[in-house]
Amino acid sequence: MSEETTIVKSILKEIPIASIRQNPDALRDVKRDEAEFVQLVDSVRQRGVLQPIQVTEYVDKETGETLYGLINGLQRFTAAMDCGFETIPAAIRDIDSVTVMEEQLVSNLVQIETKPVEYSKHLRNYLTHFPTMTVAQLAAKINCKKVWLEQRLNLTKLTESIGQLVDEGRITVTNAIILATLPDSHQDDFVSNAATMDTTSFAALVKEKRDEIRKKNLTGRSQEQVFEARAHLRKM
Repeated sequence: MSEETTIVKSILKEIPIASIRQNPDALRDVKRDEAEFVQLVDSVRQRGVLQPIQVTEYVDKETGETLYGLINGLQRFTAAMDCGFETIPAAIRDIDSVTVMEEQLVSNLVQIETKPVEYSKHLRNYLTHFPTMTVAQLAAKINCKKVWLEQRLNLTKLTESIGQLVDEGRITVTNAIILATLPDSHQDDFVSNAATMDTTSFAALVKEKRDEIRKKNLTGRSQEQVFEARAHLRKM
């Protein structure tokens, strides 16, 4: 075990669902109409919550009530609520809010169901909490390569509508990363290409457009800098 590894103890017990507070910065929303969540609700109703959720305990300063902040397990927690359960098995952990964010980023990194653009927005949100943190430092924290992280962060440059297409799986993440290299004013023109073309062909097409934009910008800048002499009549 490395020196940087920390062991966080937890207590496992049933806690009241009414005392649990959701994390406003949760990495995944609950889509109640999706087939996966409907199946989860059916499973919880028949068999209960088999895997405990993770929470952190704190005391409400105004009421003095003991509450639990949800760390991990939003889908199971919501399913238990929809089933009318009053309690849920939970691992109570003693960690701070920063560690909560880090653990959510790491755990959702390996979960296929996490939406790519949605996850990228939370990566960007984490960096805003720590303005001095570099991309390389964040990559080390969540155990991924710096290049991969830079590409994922660039997904936040996609327009809202295109980001939704990526999260729905209608555009591959690889093509989305390529599309994000274009200014947002040009991205809509290449949506259909991103959805239908293979990565190699699409990358070549986007590179051609980027070169065109760069050349146009350089030409316009050079024209602005050229001084044009004008003739003027002078009185005798």
